[in-house]
Amino acid sequence: MKRNRRTILLFAAFLLSVALVAAVLFNLDRIMSVINGTPDDGAGDRTDTLDTVYIDGKAYRPKGTVKNYLIVGIDQFGAVESNGYAQADFLLVLSFDSSDKSYTVMSINRDTMTEILVYDAFSGKSEKTVAQIALSHNDGTYTEISNTRKCKNTAKAVSDLLYGIDFKNYLSMTMDAVSIIVDHIGGVEVYVDCDMTSVDERLVAGQTVMLDGELALKFIGARSGVSDETNVSRMERQMAFFDAFAEKAKSVEIDEELLLQCFEDVENHIVTNADDGIFREITEKLSTYEKKKTIIPPGEAKVGQKYMEFYVDEEELKDIVIDVFYKKAH
Repeated sequence: MKRNRRTILLFAAFLLSVALVAAVLFNLDRIMSVINGTPDDGAGDRTDTLDTVYIDGKAYRPKGTVKNYLIVGIDQFGAVESNGYAQADFLLVLSFDSSDKSYTVMSINRDTMTEILVYDAFSGKSEKTVAQIALSHNDGTYTEISNTRKCKNTAKAVSDLLYGIDFKNYLSMTMDAVSIIVDHIGGVEVYVDCDMTSVDERLVAGQTVMLDGELALKFIGARSGVSDETNVSRMERQMAFFDAFAEKAKSVEIDEELLLQCFEDVENHIVTNADDGIFREITEKLSTYEKKKTIIPPGEAKVGQKYMEFYVDEEELKDIVIDVFYKKAH
């Protein structure tokens, strides 16, 4: 599909603003198994219809002024492949509220234990199991599955976790997009709040460091040997990086040639169901809406049989969901 020059520029500007958060985890550990389990009691009463959800027995409807977009970072490098094992290492929900022209950024822990769909390689049938939400991007199988189906399956897992919220569109990207975009804007300056010299000698605690694309991946992705080694602390570092990146992007003089080159460099790293009009809409809202809050749903991280498991605080999550996405049904 051909895009006119203005649309390409808008799309590239959108990528410069939000694409880096779509692939911010640098996780080289490939988890090649799925945890079997059973749904929590009461999980089935989360949704009743597409328009109404029930939380603690009370009816709620989606806020008509809020539109949600899912940004997914997958643990692959290079151009997007039509098949192959991949996980959703970063899950971010952008929510724009037209009532007060604000937006909310929610980052979901990739270790979150929740229901995902698993497809049988032979029968083609699907069933639910409890596993890390990161595994939803691969349908829990090693079969040849389309990138579109992977994204849809991840979107469903996130929607179910957040009590049935609807996503206007989804966008997934591979890891390379982070370093590509950071280098295009001349680096991002961040404050290093913990000792990361085991990852790179330049990442000294208490220092402000200019990150190029390669160092940015280390800063936002390192987990082993850094802080408490949990994904929660890594997510906090990601959000700090995102804020620093957003400020840098606003101050950089980005000319047409730079935008076009950035678009060309990242185009093959993207899978999305959004059309040009959606990218234009998001670009305009990011530049005109005020950021309301950054949310990382709290919970407890545990060491499972094979890897880390994160159990979200359901009571806190309910409050977040109701506040951001829903209103009481009358």
